[in-house]
Amino acid sequence: MKKLLAAMVVGATVAMFAGCGQKAEETPAPAETTAQETVEAPSEAAQEETKEEETTEGMTFGYLICNERTAFMLDLIQGTQDKCDELGIKLIVNDSDMDPAKQISQAESMISQQVDAIIVTAADAEACVPIIEKCNAANIPVVGVCNTFSGDLQPDGFVGSNDNQSAELAVSALCEALGGEGKIGMISGVAGQSSEVIRGEATKRLLSEKYPDVELVVEDTGSWTRDGAMTLTENWIQKYGEEGLDAIFCQNDEMAIGTCNALENAGLTGKILVSGIDLIPESKEYLESGKMYADVFQDGYGQGFKAVEVAFGLVNGEDVGGETWIPFELVTKENMADYFE
Repeated sequence: MKKLLAAMVVGATVAMFAGCGQKAEETPAPAETTAQETVEAPSEAAQEETKEEETTEGMTFGYLICNERTAFMLDLIQGTQDKCDELGIKLIVNDSDMDPAKQISQAESMISQQVDAIIVTAADAEACVPIIEKCNAANIPVVGVCNTFSGDLQPDGFVGSNDNQSAELAVSALCEALGGEGKIGMISGVAGQSSEVIRGEATKRLLSEKYPDVELVVEDTGSWTRDGAMTLTENWIQKYGEEGLDAIFCQNDEMAIGTCNALENAGLTGKILVSGIDLIPESKEYLESGKMYADVFQDGYGQGFKAVEVAFGLVNGEDVGGETWIPFELVTKENMADYFE
């Protein structure tokens, strides 16, 4: 199963153009988690200790995540935690609840605690750039994961997926199903976050260049939430009905599920097609039943896992910076067995 193997193969996917993901089962993570703080000191008989075992004792990493609301974000945390556990690194996780000012304050706190590295999923692409500045001033390696930063100043390393590709896969699936003609809506994430911006721009570019007869008739933000998308979809059903809307692209699965639920309540399942991004565990039921037409696998667990590897390398002076890309993959009812047990 691809989802189950994601963490094992993530190291082989670096430097590739494409995407982000998760394990088959959602694993809750607390707001602050602690991994094993030290590793056992090498004995005289163990002369061939690895570099990791020799250098992780007493090491602490901080993870600044924009929120813990979704299954995908919990997968990011779990991948980060599992790699820290493997290396014997203590991990401190702070949730900013989508507040850039709070995330900057959390970064300042971690810097004052003298953590060895900071990993960050930015709450806002532009407003959170000061986190990089503060880490640089404190000489603490900083690694971005999943969400990118805007501007010239970038973190020492970045692990993520190409959000252009995720939107292209999800929207192309809808457009092809419609025969290249029709009317669609788009439900976006939190305004200003890199995933929201890039996926929205990619959607409009794709329609303009490849599907000129598919019209984007309405778009609004669901703030990455199921309830937000459900309310929007209910309003759109009242305004446009089955005749005025052929498909809805949701920028993540939480919103796609909310949209599917609203369509089901209105008796429109299968009449208005839905696609999402993330392939969270619940999406299995929605793909299997036909409530969701297509989904896009994003390896959040693998991103978090790899981000710790990069941070660890930077702490030890290795040349592991730059960008690491993990591919997105289109998932439909036909191939979903490859991703779920």
